[in-house]
Amino acid sequence: MSIIIKYLPLLVLLSSCAIDDGDSERIFEKNPLEDSFLLNEQWSLISVIPSEEFDLNRDDIVEEDTFLEIDECERDNFYRFNKESNKVILNPGNLICNEEEELILDYKLNKNNQTLELNSLIGFNEQRKLNNIIFYNEIKDKSKKQIVGYFDFEFNGEKINILYNLSN
Repeated sequence: MSIIIKYLPLLVLLSSCAIDDGDSERIFEKNPLEDSFLLNEQWSLISVIPSEEFDLNRDDIVEEDTFLEIDECERDNFYRFNKESNKVILNPGNLICNEEEELILDYKLNKNNQTLELNSLIGFNEQRKLNNIIFYNEIKDKSKKQIVGYFDFEFNGEKINILYNLSN
């Protein structure tokens, strides 16, 4: 199935000025792509939506929610961005995987190309560029924010598009 067709309803929502996630208390509005949106927040992965189902953790069980394919000890990892140094701290959270330590990584926000490049994505552990990123916050509670973007992932020789969502 074409990625455009699969994500068309979501892309329509994301391109609008405000989205409603079904809960009348939670309506989001789009924000400018500014570093200040990223700062002073703890950014956690909340969803991973592939263009087609696949077995990310290779356990022969394909979960309906790809987020559940990521090791539990990695799902609680989070980012903290620092504008002054263009560094991001990847914190291992409370559940530690294999003596995992806090990492200091580079990040690059490109407003013109609408990309956010990170040296390591939670759940994917390699450098990735999130494309077509959008920054959102709730209208009623501006402190609740989300970052949405996608990237291409090669799995068993096939390219899969992944929609990636971080939230504070």
